Amino acid sequence: MKASDNSKKATSKFTAEERRQMCTLAWIAGAAVSVTDQVGGIKAEAREVEALRRAVASCFTGYQLKSGENLSGEEPSVFDYDKAESLLAAAAQDTLAMLEKKDTPENIDVYKKGVLEVAFQVANAHGAGFLGRGEAISATESAMIDKVAQALKATHLVEAARADAVVKKTK
Repeated sequence: MKASDNSKKATSKFTAEERRQMCTLAWIAGAAVSVTDQVGGIKAEAREVEALRRAVASCFTGYQLKSGENLSGEEPSVFDYDKAESLLAAAAQDTLAMLEKKDTPENIDVYKKGVLEVAFQVANAHGAGFLGRGEAISATESAMIDKVAQALKATHLVEAARADAVVKKTK
């Protein structure tokens, strides 16, 4: 006798394209921060790209726990890092409009905070300047993070995202 499987796979309130859109916004935010400060050469750039990959893969954990939605951190197949800043405002506007139709304000804030954490983790990836004596996040990176927060309408979440990103970096 075959045991019946009573568990049903949870259905998502988002289409595959909408989940991809949510992940792409996180990539855009991190890439916009990465390309703002070209100090440190190829090694710094490689650290930031790797930090971006790791941050996007993990940034939606809080959102998934809160909402039950599983978002893949998969890198978009077509993505131009150098155009990330110019794509940011429209991508944020489109994604937020979609989220506002389908999710709660609390879950949307969790999502926004996750995207901000990606930006902070990328900014922190380069380090603290020469011999560790400089600022961990440069002024240009900080300004871009502010632009990300404004595009997300999430300036109220910046400090919490900064704190959580620092904790994740030290783990």
